Amino acid sequence: MTSPMKEVLRWTLLVIALMVVGPIAGRLVAMAEAPDGGPDATMLLSTTRFVAIFGTLAALALSTGAGVVVARLAGLRSGFFAAGLVLIWPAFQSATVKGVIGWSRSGEPLIFLAIEGALLAVAATGMALLILRAAHKSPPIGPDQPPREHDSLFSPTSLVGFAGALLVGAVLAWLIAREGLKGQTFAAAAFAGVFGAMVGCVVSHRSSPAAFIAGVCALAVIGPIVTTVLHGSEALVRANANTLFPLGWVAPLDWVAGAFFGVPMGMAWGGSMLEKRQAGAEA
Repeated sequence: MTSPMKEVLRWTLLVIALMVVGPIAGRLVAMAEAPDGGPDATMLLSTTRFVAIFGTLAALALSTGAGVVVARLAGLRSGFFAAGLVLIWPAFQSATVKGVIGWSRSGEPLIFLAIEGALLAVAATGMALLILRAAHKSPPIGPDQPPREHDSLFSPTSLVGFAGALLVGAVLAWLIAREGLKGQTFAAAAFAGVFGAMVGCVVSHRSSPAAFIAGVCALAVIGPIVTTVLHGSEALVRANANTLFPLGWVAPLDWVAGAFFGVPMGMAWGGSMLEKRQAGAEA
């Protein structure tokens, strides 16, 4: 297959992920209903909890499938990106934190959001490992390079990559998430993925790529917990005044979607910086 045809196939797969698989995944998540009858429901904060849990897990499965297929054919970064394109739809269909606090009239749902964030962070890490495994099975057809040799997810080097992605991601999300608008919260998570992975690659080039996904998604747990500690019973007032702790604005599915969307870009930039550093050292 010629190089132009390879690129056409890669982009066709990505468009299918965004425009076909994504809407199906989004519809599955949209079936959940909030206690006030509105759309601000999540996996654990819904009057139709079974439907909400099933819809979320099914959406994650569709995203994983898309990521595995694309990674097998087009490489790791493309696989991560395909998963992120699918997850954009569920993320935008899921609740905003401001909406959840609004119908509850309190900050109590933040604890449930932290629990949900932990569950989704574990699921996202597993998804990343499956996509990574698929990428190693065959050479890519696109511009992605074969995955670098890296250590296991629980190695010290991956722990450094995880910490780098988490800390840098937290700073970027804190700078961007100023209010509870869904587009803004997704952008905060996506930029956290981009710069978190870029720094993670540079400071620990042998880190497992799954560690970058895990680092960003860990903020889905940290954000609601810190928000609860800082605001407590004032969460509703803070949310209405748009003065909530910035990381508290980002909903769990926003973090997961943003991580898979942004991390592959950060990996590309970080890899490019490493190559230039190595070329300079050899010169």
